[in-house]
Amino acid sequence: MKRRIPKLCRHRGGGYDRAFVRDPRTKKQIYFGPWGSKEAVNAYNEWVEEYSKSGGDVRPRASSGKPKTLAGVLERWLVEVESKCRKADGSFTGEIHPCRRAAAVAVECGIAEVDLSDLTRNHLIKMRDHLVRQGLARESVNGYVTRVVRSLSFAEQREWIDTAHYLRLRQWEKLRHGVAPAEREMRVIPKHHLRAIYLALPEKWKPIFELHLFTGCRAENAITAKASEIDRKHMPWVWSPEQHKGRWRGHGLRILIGPRARAAIQPDIDRAGNRAGLLWTDREGKPIKHYHYRQAFERACKKANLPGYMPREIRHTAASFLVNQGIPEAVIGSILGHRPGTITARYAKVSDKKRAEVVEKYG
Repeated sequence: MKRRIPKLCRHRGGGYDRAFVRDPRTKKQIYFGPWGSKEAVNAYNEWVEEYSKSGGDVRPRASSGKPKTLAGVLERWLVEVESKCRKADGSFTGEIHPCRRAAAVAVECGIAEVDLSDLTRNHLIKMRDHLVRQGLARESVNGYVTRVVRSLSFAEQREWIDTAHYLRLRQWEKLRHGVAPAEREMRVIPKHHLRAIYLALPEKWKPIFELHLFTGCRAENAITAKASEIDRKHMPWVWSPEQHKGRWRGHGLRILIGPRARAAIQPDIDRAGNRAGLLWTDREGKPIKHYHYRQAFERACKKANLPGYMPREIRHTAASFLVNQGIPEAVIGSILGHRPGTITARYAKVSDKKRAEVVEKYG
């Protein structure tokens, strides 16, 4: 009986997709490199050849030898980053996600396939310009390219790339003030686009999206909402997140939940008792990671053939909707929980009754 050859699969992780197969004997994943790269395809073909000759008795692939392309360097560099960028409890720090995204962008713009000996500063500039066309802020663009250069430092330390060559690559031209926006422009998402995103989202993400939109809260608050944080004695409901942006300053946050948001999350509140109060969790019963929501959001936009909207533009859209309804700026700021030092006093004058009236009508 001829043994079935495992197919090459795509592993999605923090924006950086890798090619792998699952070993039929050990059930472990064997990685070959960035998804879509020639290096990954060639490594997989070599593994298939060995797998066929040995009748399925093949040892796990080990990363040995000198990588020939940038893709090979990025793959091994990420393994190193994943081992070091961890908190005391073993979870990843925030640095892991931009590192993975930087590697993914290198694959997207085609420079990952370049041989290390042929890599020039023009390739790094090509990646930089690719990010600029996507509308990223100057700091983000420079940060992603810098992380790719950091992977080349990793290669230079292991003598995979000549030191003089690495030092030349380090001198790539960063974006200067005025070439790209200091911050990524916030767009107002049209109503028909919001509906298209909602319909394209998997069912598990729809109530999170509705809570996010109808309250104008931050995405990180929406995905970690707990039933115990929501006071449902009066209308509108009052939601006081334990964790929020201004907590470290000693500030409190009270988010009002109107009728449409209430209808969206009511079923999840009824079921939350079995999940330590969390309305939504991942497969392991733990709080959802912010980037998982962002990835679902981005995939929904792509599925609906829409521009690449970001979750944080939902908050901007909610504020713009209230502005168009003629709601005073002070009331909007109070509803969204803004605390700019120069206008805190103005927000303090907004009565709870006025906020509740607006939320009950539009939320």
